[in-house]
Amino acid sequence: MNPISKVKIFINRAASGSLKRMHNFAKGIHERTGKPTALILADMANCILRYGIGYQEYANYGFESKSSAQRKTFMTMNHSVALNRMLNDESLVSAVDDKAEFIHRFRNFLGRECHVVDEMSDEYFRTFLSKYDAVFVKAANSFGGLEVRKIKRDEIEDPYALYKELTADPKKRYVIEEAIHQHPKMNELFPGSVNTMRMVTIVKDGKPKFIYAILRMGKGEKPVDNATSGGIYTRVDTDGVLRWPAYSEKEGIFYDTHPDTGTKIQGFTVPMFKEAVELVLNAAMVEPKLGYIGWDVAITENGPVLVEGNMLPGYDMIQNSAWCKDGNGILPEFEKEFGMKIPH
Repeated sequence: MNPISKVKIFINRAASGSLKRMHNFAKGIHERTGKPTALILADMANCILRYGIGYQEYANYGFESKSSAQRKTFMTMNHSVALNRMLNDESLVSAVDDKAEFIHRFRNFLGRECHVVDEMSDEYFRTFLSKYDAVFVKAANSFGGLEVRKIKRDEIEDPYALYKELTADPKKRYVIEEAIHQHPKMNELFPGSVNTMRMVTIVKDGKPKFIYAILRMGKGEKPVDNATSGGIYTRVDTDGVLRWPAYSEKEGIFYDTHPDTGTKIQGFTVPMFKEAVELVLNAAMVEPKLGYIGWDVAITENGPVLVEGNMLPGYDMIQNSAWCKDGNGILPEFEKEFGMKIPH
């Protein structure tokens, strides 16, 4: 990448996240380490330009204490985008990114009743609402837990008015889903949201491989578990056990126990984890030309189910300083799988 492009990245990231937030992250690191805030800010700017790592990533990854050699082991957005271009057929993007298309293509892995609202008659829409105590409505092209509504049956005054609302704009499509009833064990962590795993797979030489999993948990009043919406997350070890504390990006702090339920996070075992791995490996083979996907998986009493898929799985959560192996990022693991350097 040429220097001008790097400067543009720095300016855009600084502007979008605001210099004030950048300073707050630097101040937090200063309070934790004693290093001068000004030097931390300068190093943050250097890392944005040199490594493509933003200030929030800098804080999450513990970059203030890492050597240049260690910093180079961290996957960046540029690496993730390059993998996406290498492994995912662009013509199939909508199969995963569009929730309506996702329902059609991966229906056998959903484990619940899901529909595209504008493909339903108003009569069947009302019948669907009457069958369940609660449903979820999602914008087909939303992400990060945005534009997700949990609607309880007793809150619906006029089902037809809701149907008209969701079908009024042909350019704005919605999906409606039976609420997922997660496994009682997962409710122990936090019952206010479905606590999902982001499970990443690749397809190489026609064979699927599971790479890693992150467990996300809701927190507070919001009915979603996304970090961008205030949720917390931690890495899931290869046997389904949580061996690290959970992290809150919004607060920049770690939790040994869930702040709402008091459930101890380290030592918690995700039920049916092996079955969840099998689920995503099978889902990955529905369309092998989608070779780099992050699957959101919920655990129900009847087994794991797909919630949705993501073309850009998220390279950042797996590289948190609390669970980075030997202090290194995940880039070497990906490059080992492919036997080649991933372009930056």
